[in-house]
Amino acid sequence: MIVAIYSRLIAPAILLGCIFSQAVHAHHGWSLYQSDITLKGWVQKVDFGNPHDALVIEDEDGQAWVVLLAPPLRNRRMEFDESAVDINDALTLHGKRHYKEDVFEIKTERIERDGEEIYRYPGR
Repeated sequence: MIVAIYSRLIAPAILLGCIFSQAVHAHHGWSLYQSDITLKGWVQKVDFGNPHDALVIEDEDGQAWVVLLAPPLRNRRMEFDESAVDINDALTLHGKRHYKEDVFEIKTERIERDGEEIYRYPGR
């Protein structure tokens, strides 16, 4: 009887905990972004909003990259908003590349336009 109650209540709770902890791990932090990268490209899309502001950049080879920025509230405190970049702006990005080679995603530390820094991830 006790084993049946345990398996019906506790086991699903443990399973849900594992699933949610993976989702949180996948979203937060820098652990999935490991190797340094500098990327030059042009803004194709601007997506400002939760959970993170983001850009899509097309590099010199025509590859599209998702560029993750800080959460909106942090960026707005730095006065970085939709007016900071425009479609087709040429940017140089410095950050960490996603550890999977087939995932074209960067967690950005700095962004430069015409040699001037226009963005720095808070605390980096």
